[in-house]
Amino acid sequence: MKFLFFLWIFLLGTVSGYTQSIKEAIRLINDGRVSQEAQNSSKAEAAFKQALSIVEGQDEYWEGIANYELGKLYLSAGDEKYALGIQYLDRARVLFDGLKQSASIYLQSIDALVGSDKPRYGGIEIGTRGVKMVVVSTRINSTGDIKFTIEAESDSVTRPGDLTITSNKSTVAAVEMFYRQLRSEYHISADNIFAVISSGVDEMSNLKGELARQSLLQLKDQISQIVQRDVEIVKLCREGELVMIGTVRKGFRPVSSTIDVGSGTTKGVYQTPNGLLKCLELPYGPETILTRIENEVSGNFQSLDLAASQFCQTVIRDEIRSSFNLNPEFKNRKDVNLIGGIVWVFCTYMYPEKRGQDFVACYIDDVKRFKALALTNYEKLTDPDLSMIHDPAMLKLVKQDIERAKNNFKPEQIIAGANLLLTIMEEYERYSSPKRFQFLRDGYVGWITGYIVESK
Repeated sequence: MKFLFFLWIFLLGTVSGYTQSIKEAIRLINDGRVSQEAQNSSKAEAAFKQALSIVEGQDEYWEGIANYELGKLYLSAGDEKYALGIQYLDRARVLFDGLKQSASIYLQSIDALVGSDKPRYGGIEIGTRGVKMVVVSTRINSTGDIKFTIEAESDSVTRPGDLTITSNKSTVAAVEMFYRQLRSEYHISADNIFAVISSGVDEMSNLKGELARQSLLQLKDQISQIVQRDVEIVKLCREGELVMIGTVRKGFRPVSSTIDVGSGTTKGVYQTPNGLLKCLELPYGPETILTRIENEVSGNFQSLDLAASQFCQTVIRDEIRSSFNLNPEFKNRKDVNLIGGIVWVFCTYMYPEKRGQDFVACYIDDVKRFKALALTNYEKLTDPDLSMIHDPAMLKLVKQDIERAKNNFKPEQIIAGANLLLTIMEEYERYSSPKRFQFLRDGYVGWITGYIVESK
């Protein structure tokens, strides 16, 4: 027992010492930045080198930042130290490449400073609520998978799912703007730009009737003319396939399933041992749920929650069970990858300190708290505690995410989406427990990365 006690004390001291070391390195990096701004290069160099000596081999993220700051410092010194600057930035790039999303802002900066020879692609997605643009660069990693780096992204809320003259006009204008930006600002060739109309917009046209269907076809023709290629209106299963091949590594596809909870539809997919893709198709997302229950809501959030919960626990639950029975491997897969707007909002508000993680563990109890806060304390939900985030660059990204979430997702959409997410997760747990649910941070660009994989 004494041995275990002293071992516990030793481990506790080790963890505490590691935390203190990281804090000291962060302080030195910030001191170095201040010194560099004050044009005291020698003091900045000393601070960055001391920080590097602390984190080297201990923490890849902060080791990358220390190398990055030294590289920038030496580049600014001119020809004399240019080669040394490139060496440090190359080392930072290697470290950041392994961290993907958590270091994307630094990878973009390195590419801007010294250039990048990685192929670039542009994507424009027309979803139910708006138009999204993304720029990704690619390279082949050691396992033969294509590795993607998100270099830039933007969105415009134009309500394409409304399929009215006004929404179509706004959507076309947004597509034109993003296409010009991809061509002129990011210098992406027309052959490397993909555009797609999501299955959610397709489903909204089915719900709204023949006039909406005609409006969708007109929208498709206008967008196709802008991007100079035929734009696909993706069906549910096709969208799920694109997300799977574009997001999940080859080695994980046979042992996991992927669920994409979009605004208008939900897509699921898994790969069989012989490589076939099996799909789950639900014509429901937060937006379509709200459309289906609008006549049952009396004007307050509690009424909306009751109607959404009843709809999810009856209609949607029965469709999930039917799909699981047709494709039993859905319910047997232990690892469940979750992507989609409502999952992103959930992680943004409930796990802001995990912004730097590519895979974020998600728990049913936290989804319940997410819904409860949307119902009873929306201000607290949308103003999460950020005190655990110490890196200024990461804090900036988190704050940007929170603002985007506030602008794009209203309480009604969160309540409907949380009920849908809970129903899906509870149905998975019903068959075999425990499941391992995880948010794939890059999943929202899965459709474009899927197109890129198919084009190779």
